[in-house]
Amino acid sequence: MRFKNWKTFYVHGSEFRVPSMFLNTECYGNFTIYPNEAFQGCAQSVELYLGIEAFDKEKAADYQYLVQAESLLEGVQQHYVNRKIYDRNDRIISQIDHWKLKKGKALFQAIVQHRTKTYEFDEEYSSTTFLASFQQNEKFYVVQLTGQSDVMPYLLQDFKKIVYSCK
Repeated sequence: MRFKNWKTFYVHGSEFRVPSMFLNTECYGNFTIYPNEAFQGCAQSVELYLGIEAFDKEKAADYQYLVQAESLLEGVQQHYVNRKIYDRNDRIISQIDHWKLKKGKALFQAIVQHRTKTYEFDEEYSSTTFLASFQQNEKFYVVQLTGQSDVMPYLLQDFKKIVYSCK
């Protein structure tokens, strides 16, 4: 899928190019860890959610220590993944799959969450979150894109374009 109408948006002093469909910030719920300090945009009609968060070196060092990571970047990434998993501790996740890839300046990862039928939900549902963590201008950024698992593979190139647009 190739998103159209890209707009420039600023998050904690860094410039990002974001598809205009995500400039709607009136989203249902919070899907970033610290929503008051983050950009959250959504295209609810197609159930896509984009989040961009920034962390300073002090927070990154805390996360590195907390998860016992080898680097600040890996600490931020793993802390973010852990929080996303634990925040979803609502008994609807039956499986979590991971892949990691370090490409250029960013560490990429995907989390696939499958919800099975329960007394609360009548149908199965699967969502995927693409995560990318990187350092830019003394800040550590986490960019995430979440949507239905069946459409997410088509959005990977657009997601990378958002990540690599940071200046």
